[in-house]
Amino acid sequence: MNLKSTLNRFALTLLLCTGFFSYSPVSAQYCYPTFSNGCSSWATSNVTFNSLNWFPTGLCTDFDFTTTTINATTGVPHYMTVTNGSWCGCAVWIDYNNDYTFDVSENQFYAYVAGTGGTNTYNIYITIPNGTPIGTYRMRVISPWGSDGLTTANGNGNGPCGAYMYGNFQDFSLVVTGPQGMEDLSGKNEPFMIATMNAEASQISVLLNSSNPKDATLQLMDISGRVIESRKARNEKEIMDVSQLSSGLYILNYFDGEHRQSVRLSK
Repeated sequence: MNLKSTLNRFALTLLLCTGFFSYSPVSAQYCYPTFSNGCSSWATSNVTFNSLNWFPTGLCTDFDFTTTTINATTGVPHYMTVTNGSWCGCAVWIDYNNDYTFDVSENQFYAYVAGTGGTNTYNIYITIPNGTPIGTYRMRVISPWGSDGLTTANGNGNGPCGAYMYGNFQDFSLVVTGPQGMEDLSGKNEPFMIATMNAEASQISVLLNSSNPKDATLQLMDISGRVIESRKARNEKEIMDVSQLSSGLYILNYFDGEHRQSVRLSK
């Protein structure tokens, strides 16, 4: 063994023994969806969520907006809208366990509307589950052409890292600031519905104060944010069967594209 090799081995031994040697693994990375034909007009044009009112300011292929933060508390529904191009669906994920993977259980919303009017607007309620630790989490919004972003697998792509034909996506930073208080939803909160829980009959009666109730969507969720039922209103009075639900607190959300309201119900 020559002198240079001896000195190198001695230096390495010294670093290990004195604690000055450290190993830094390669940081984990998120995977990203791909859009083989680009964005064109099938892209996200606006995202609102609490104080966030995001509009694109650069290329439609830009996606890393994690320097933009959204504050949210747990246990209450936060109103969110995503506006994108016609024939675009919408899917939203939040990486609650910060493992650099958007699991199916972390999907917050998915839907597809085949629009012909130039744009689609998706009205969404996001409820951060109670018990979610205070901290920062990555939120992904995908606007995929011809796909709901989660289940569609007909060549148009699906999933948080799927291979899509057209569309784009954005990543934001969601900051959970603490447990919920009695927080009002953003925007108008007039009584567009009157909802009562009849525990004996195991049903919720909903009276809609809208001139056109068929424009309204009703969404029932439990206090953790799990969606139990979502339906389009058909009549001025709607009945929801809750016979299979256990006793507890529930939230009924109303939105019609312009107005929204949230009612707490106890069974």
